[in-house]
Amino acid sequence: MTSPWVLEVCFPPDRMTGASVVEFLELLASDVVFERISVMLSLTRSHHWKFSGRNVDRVRALGAVRTVEFEGPGVRLTVSEDFHMTRVSLTRPGEIGGAVLRPILSMPDMNLCLIGDLEDRTWQSTRWIEYYERDGRDYSHLPLIGTPPDQRLDISGNPGRWDEFPGLVLWPAERMWLGPLALARFGGVENVLAFPDVPVRLVGGLVEVELFDVDDPVEVIRARQRAFRDWVGMDELAADPQRYRPIPGDTFMTVDREVVEGVERTVLVQWFDADGDLVVRSKAHFGRRAVITDDGVWLSTSEIEP
Repeated sequence: MTSPWVLEVCFPPDRMTGASVVEFLELLASDVVFERISVMLSLTRSHHWKFSGRNVDRVRALGAVRTVEFEGPGVRLTVSEDFHMTRVSLTRPGEIGGAVLRPILSMPDMNLCLIGDLEDRTWQSTRWIEYYERDGRDYSHLPLIGTPPDQRLDISGNPGRWDEFPGLVLWPAERMWLGPLALARFGGVENVLAFPDVPVRLVGGLVEVELFDVDDPVEVIRARQRAFRDWVGMDELAADPQRYRPIPGDTFMTVDREVVEGVERTVLVQWFDADGDLVVRSKAHFGRRAVITDDGVWLSTSEIEP
């Protein structure tokens, strides 16, 4: 991958404090020297500090925070509270590997973690003609929407685009780890695990999808991105995002680790209406509890009351 990598992580919207920001910093980028910290408190005040241990302590002491950016050579870490989620975004040159991923994937309440090519995602998602003209890029393959001077590009046919969505980022990235909210929006654990032709597995309460490799031919990458978008209904979700706002304290499912018959297992609980469709617990007709091994074998399932 020649362009920068991007790591996107989505958490519930109650994680945004100075202490949690420093926790993300320590987990995601402990090997990076940042030259500047930008902090926005609520929606009105903005502070810019030079990076030092003392100033990190000042960030740690903050209560509610809107956005914090840490910047260094070729690297940016942003932690923001927006669109019904706490979103962590790290861009940096070179591969984002296990040293960063392992602690992030072990954090509780994670809804989604994505890794992919920042440049490819940017151009798959760019609607503005002037950006293409500025970089000398051809956009003749893209339909146009509107009339000058407000004309823009129709990117609805780009399978690698990303869309903001309540609690999640909708983007069929190279590698994905899906938590409870993502799995609920994508049709449930069984639906995602059934996605064909690529490695999909249950890992510690998350579903990991290796959608493609960056060195695959572009036609293979686009075909798999389109197939995954269609399989989990990303386009339908993106078309009406406000319909799917998370309900505080009300969940479609939970994924926990429990000791079952002396062995630690993944326990998945999902809630359904009378027709068997996924719903939030407050509207559920029944629930289904499944005990699953670390290699994805479903040991048992049982119905439970809401």
